[in-house]
Amino acid sequence: MHVQSEVLVSLIVLLLQIGRQVTADLQGYKTVEVAVRQPLFCYDCYEVEKNCQSLANLTAIKVTKCRDYERFCKVRRINNRKSQTVFERTCSPDCTPGCTTMLFRTQCVSCCTTDKCNSDNSVQRHHVTWHWTLVAALLVLITNVM
Repeated sequence: MHVQSEVLVSLIVLLLQIGRQVTADLQGYKTVEVAVRQPLFCYDCYEVEKNCQSLANLTAIKVTKCRDYERFCKVRRINNRKSQTVFERTCSPDCTPGCTTMLFRTQCVSCCTTDKCNSDNSVQRHHVTWHWTLVAALLVLITNVM
C-alpha cells in the first residue's frame, strides 16, 4: 500500500509539472477570435401561394431565417405531364443545381448563398423535356447493341 501511495504522489507531482509547463508555453500566444457565420435569410414559399412563381410582389412572400446547418437558398421547379408547374423557394442544407427528368416529371433546382437570393426563376432556363431523355436513352441502347 505504501508503494501505491508513493506512485500516486509521483503521478500527481508529474501532472502538476506538466500543467505548469503548458501554462508557461501558452503565455506567449494571443487570443484567437473565431468568426461566427451570419444567419442566411431566404424566401420561403410553395406554389399554393401564387406569388411564389411570378414573384410579382416580393413583400407578400415570407422570408425565413435559415437554421445554422442550412447554407443555401434554393428554388425548385417541378413540371409534370399535365403541364402543371410547381415552384418551391426555401432554405436547404444541401443543393445540387440542374434538372432531372423521370418519366413525365422534370425537376429543376437552382442554388445560391446570399440573403434572399432565391428571388429569380433561373431554373426556367434549364428545362429538359422527357422527350430528349427518351431519345438519349434510345441512342445509348442502340450503341450498346451494335
